[in-house]
Amino acid sequence: PLVGSFFRWAMAASGVESSAEAEVPPEGAICEGKAVVFPTGTQNRADGKAEVFYNPAQVFNRDLSVLVLFTFAKVKAAEIEEQQRKREKRAQATGKPVLPAPPAGLAVLEALAATGIRSIRYARELGAEGAQCIRSIVANDLDPTAVEHMQRNLAHNGVSPELVATSCGDANGHMYARRAKGPGAQPDQAYDVIDIDPYGTASPFLDAAVQAVADGGLLCITSTDMPVLAGNYPETCFARYGG
Repeated sequence: PLVGSFFRWAMAASGVESSAEAEVPPEGAICEGKAVVFPTGTQNRADGKAEVFYNPAQVFNRDLSVLVLFTFAKVKAAEIEEQQRKREKRAQATGKPVLPAPPAGLAVLEALAATGIRSIRYARELGAEGAQCIRSIVANDLDPTAVEHMQRNLAHNGVSPELVATSCGDANGHMYARRAKGPGAQPDQAYDVIDIDPYGTASPFLDAAVQAVADGGLLCITSTDMPVLAGNYPETCFARYGG
């Protein structure tokens, strides 16, 4: 109860809407925070499950992610402002031109987006904060069906393609192509925030994510439960991460 009370206070203080306060969704839709997403409408898999994965147990996790990004964006904006003031002072002292400030706002990658609900929430709940929060989001998934579903959900929520772009491809390949440092690095394309919420262990994505996040950036790693992340035994954890 104490944690829940603090969380509700923090969400209210930040101006971010929690899912507990979300509007009543239209029939057949899923409402979470300020996002409204629709199921695929068909269950074509042999096991009867939906083609695009949505995990209602992770609602609190996504609430927390929104709050973390809100806070991180404010901290990063203050750091950029301070660094720019120092550049201007040095430029005045040396007579050299002032270098332009880095672009404002966060560049975010949701590497395994599925329905795209996390990206939609970032866009709708943090996009209104403008330059200090979200600059751009890439919502990626390997499954073309999921990407088409994301695009429908983004359009339904009125999210501009200029703010949230969809990508259909391998998450690791996408991140390795945007390495911040090293041979073939693309530092201008590195992400300020990389969000990874896999169906299973996050281990296969960690190396690529570390390389694609910008200096001072943020990695948001989710596992549905601890056995999925590390196993029940130390030997399993070692095999997954240190073997």
